[in-house]
Amino acid sequence: MKTLARLIPAAAALAVASAAFAAPAAAPKKNGLYSGSIPGQEKRLELHVSPDGRSATAAMFCFDTKVGSLRRFPIAGGAFKASKKTGSMLVWAISGKFTSTTKGRASIALHALCDGKGGLVTLTLRS
Repeated sequence: MKTLARLIPAAAALAVASAAFAAPAAAPKKNGLYSGSIPGQEKRLELHVSPDGRSATAAMFCFDTKVGSLRRFPIAGGAFKASKKTGSMLVWAISGKFTSTTKGRASIALHALCDGKGGLVTLTLRS
């Protein structure tokens, strides 16, 4: 019984910490340009939010050369998801969310771009 009494406060503290770590999605800045790089790699993602803030386009750069783009895709509840296919082959994809008006996070899957290695990106408002 003493062990259970010690586990309950620890579990409650873990739940509070987990809730604080999982930031809710936020609305992006309308007409904003966000960019970020995969840490330790020469790969950059640029995300351009539309003037109404409900959609975006994206461009992927490897070694400062544009290697891919994604046409207009929706932003719903501060979150986004888009992919580029050639036939049935997935070329690249992104998914993520805005954590504030000036920041966001995205996961990039580069199946047929650059060296094929994706990663996580922290997006920062540039303009």
